Amino acid sequence: MNATLADRYERMCRGDADVVDHLPTFVQTVRELNATKIIELGVRAGVSTIAWLYALDGTGHLWSVDGALPCAHHNGEQLLDDEMFGLDYWTFVQGWDDDPAVLTALPDQVDIVFVDTNHTYELTTAE
Repeated sequence: MNATLADRYERMCRGDADVVDHLPTFVQTVRELNATKIIELGVRAGVSTIAWLYALDGTGHLWSVDGALPCAHHNGEQLLDDEMFGLDYWTFVQGWDDDPAVLTALPDQVDIVFVDTNHTYELTTAE
């Protein structure tokens, strides 16, 4: 990998994404819970995805769901490149999280579910 997950994670922690202040909490939570199965609803550019993958350190699996493919770039950097999509401990599921077909692609039991979709009341309560 051109940039390791640790490198990518460190850059994200110094960035300006809206979720940046929470990234260390994601890592700490995974480690405290010994979490090995995580679902992430909402990907956008992949800032939180990088943090979850870094926290798992190849010892678990992350399923990320979004209605669109992740944005190509965040602050001029491509976060989720072909190498990232090739990780055997990450599954990207394209679709909406309230679609039964998407739900069947996800595990029934996980340690963490992170919801960061469109933040409307209706969708959040449905999720």
